[in-house]
Amino acid sequence: YSNIAANQAVKFSQAANDSDLDGVDDADDCSVSDDSSWLPPAAVSGLMLGKDGSDVTLDWPLAIPAGGMSLVYDVLRGNDPAAGDAACWQTGLSDRAASDALASSGLTYYLVRSRNGCDATLGDAATPRPSPTCP
Repeated sequence: YSNIAANQAVKFSQAANDSDLDGVDDADDCSVSDDSSWLPPAAVSGLMLGKDGSDVTLDWPLAIPAGGMSLVYDVLRGNDPAAGDAACWQTGLSDRAASDALASSGLTYYLVRSRNGCDATLGDAATPRPSPTCP
């Protein structure tokens, strides 16, 4: 804005057809009635696992693009990746971390799904993963 002269009126353009007034045209907006979401979020990548005593700790970076202001995460947990037995374990997390005190002594795997008012993303377009809907 350094090139704007003092007292000069500046008009920011609004999308031509924007029902929820989020600045994204309805044709490109995945949720035309939700001004906090306009694009499905990116898949979570970079999940890090750690150990804190007997607890398993998980943390992950922000899903970019978030596709809106209302980004939350679901963590799914299972014991047999080949069987696709992941079930909702923690849902609606706004923090990008979780801790599991009840991890089995055998194989436990975790999947983290990003979601907003548009959709939930687990995997990417090249390798989508079917998963249960979390409450």
